[in-house]
Amino acid sequence: MKKMIVFIISIMISLFILVSCKSTTVPDVEVVSQYTEEELQELASQINEESLIANWGEPQEVDNRRFWSVPLEGATEYLIAEVEDGNVISLTKSQYLYVTVVEDGYCLYGLNEYSTDSGNLAVMPSQDVFGNAIESEKGDMFVFQFDGVIMETYPAQLNLPYSATLMGQLSEEEIAAITEQITLP
Repeated sequence: MKKMIVFIISIMISLFILVSCKSTTVPDVEVVSQYTEEELQELASQINEESLIANWGEPQEVDNRRFWSVPLEGATEYLIAEVEDGNVISLTKSQYLYVTVVEDGYCLYGLNEYSTDSGNLAVMPSQDVFGNAIESEKGDMFVFQFDGVIMETYPAQLNLPYSATLMGQLSEEEIAAITEQITLP
């Protein structure tokens, strides 16, 4: 009888260890990149960092954030997990920001399109979140992948982008038309 109890307890302990150590299956990173914010938070509550790495591979790391790039048609987006002690606190995806360099160190930004509104003046970031330099000159038009945070000072402060893709260059006339409306600090 004693052997039977020991045997049953050892099986229960083994099953508990097996279930505890098993990684949770996570949908493909491309599928998750299409999730809504609510779906991302629901997934974050069900997974840990180990599960993400097992399913999506090794991320880029900055502080307590883990970044997975998602190559999509014509762009690369990012899924970002905020992690503490191996636990996923939040899961978000990058957003687009359209940036036009209007002067050395300054840019205009738009969330859905390029802006010519002088009220959207911001300090132009000189590097991305990973420490890569962003080389820019007056008239350059970029698309940033970023966290969506714009600090409302004047000029605005943009958080460092995850990526900066040069999309084109304004003509001399277009640059002149924009810069004559702007008063730099």
